[in-house]
Amino acid sequence: MTTIANFTVEGPVGSGSAGGNPILFGGLDGSGNTVALQVDGSGGFTIGTGVSNALVTLLAATTITAPGTVNNTAVTSLGKYKQVQVLLNVTAAANAVDDTMDVYIDSSFDGTTWFNVVHFPQILGNGGAKKYMATLDPAGAAGTACINITSDAAVNTVRPSMFGDRLRVRTVNVDGAVPGAESFDLSVTAFAKA
Repeated sequence: MTTIANFTVEGPVGSGSAGGNPILFGGLDGSGNTVALQVDGSGGFTIGTGVSNALVTLLAATTITAPGTVNNTAVTSLGKYKQVQVLLNVTAAANAVDDTMDVYIDSSFDGTTWFNVVHFPQILGNGGAKKYMATLDPAGAAGTACINITSDAAVNTVRPSMFGDRLRVRTVNVDGAVPGAESFDLSVTAFAKA
């Protein structure tokens, strides 16, 4: 941390026709985020973190045909955001009704221990196109009970207060009675709010 003492500015500091431009001090915090202090002519100041909203792809559009569980690549550096809205967009599910797809959003603070924060509604093999939204917001949903993070959330459940620095999509594709017939087209995006 750097401290500047006895800093004096002479002349107009305010904005608009009556004064000059505001003074802006800036730098990076310990996480690499831009931090700024702006002083205006009225003696007021504004502190900004430089973190802006972001649209993040958690899982690019893909077709899943192989049965099994897949832990997709994690997106990191999300801890600076206050809220994340996650959109599951299923564009096609048009095969056997007994094929199923479960889509999970997992989170982690360290990249080693993962816990389930969203379990979207289960998608049936003949369920067609669907869109589901889930919101993770630690400020809006304080926990009132301990959560066993070694088990997944129930179907169609969000654990909104559990939100680490990383998010990843996990898919579980179960083949029904007709082997090899399953096919699910989907993508997952997130809108991270500063």
